[in-house]
Amino acid sequence: MDAKGIASATDDNLLEKGDAGSDVKKLQEDLMTVGEKLPRFGADGDYGTETVEAVKAFQSRYNLTVDGVAGPETTDKLKQILKKGDEIMKPTGVLNGTFGDYLKNAADRGIIEQSTVQEYEDGEMTQSNAIALVALIESATPGTEVAEVHQPAWEKAQEEGVFNGERPNEPITRVETATVLKRTGAFE
Repeated sequence: MDAKGIASATDDNLLEKGDAGSDVKKLQEDLMTVGEKLPRFGADGDYGTETVEAVKAFQSRYNLTVDGVAGPETTDKLKQILKKGDEIMKPTGVLNGTFGDYLKNAADRGIIEQSTVQEYEDGEMTQSNAIALVALIESATPGTEVAEVHQPAWEKAQEEGVFNGERPNEPITRVETATVLKRTGAFE
């Protein structure tokens, strides 16, 4: 690893299938930070098939040699992206309207803390933290608790028979949305 603790490999120190230990664990953590998926084992320190696939996906995304081996080319690119990710994100323009709303929705669903939204709004969030948040939010299982801000509308929808009370935080399709609108009388 380098001085910043980012996984690194030299010609003599390739990380590849079958390797294990703290360097592999750091590589896995770095891959997840930049958005690669390791859903089954996560950062377990074992360079298995899941890690090979995550490395291949990363290599493919950045037009590197796709071999599943974390050599100098791969780890240098990973370091470059992580270093860039340490730049502070400024909540302005479209990014604020899109990413800020995305974070607020995740906080309303109980996936992240409200303080995380505030960190972003205050311009204190790094890009790498934002990438990690997206990975966390996208992998979260929808909860069954309704945020306080949505509770009155949820209860009214149940009373009116629009929703049955199950799966309050799962997304709905456009067809399901049309059904809800019809049931509420919005089309009449």
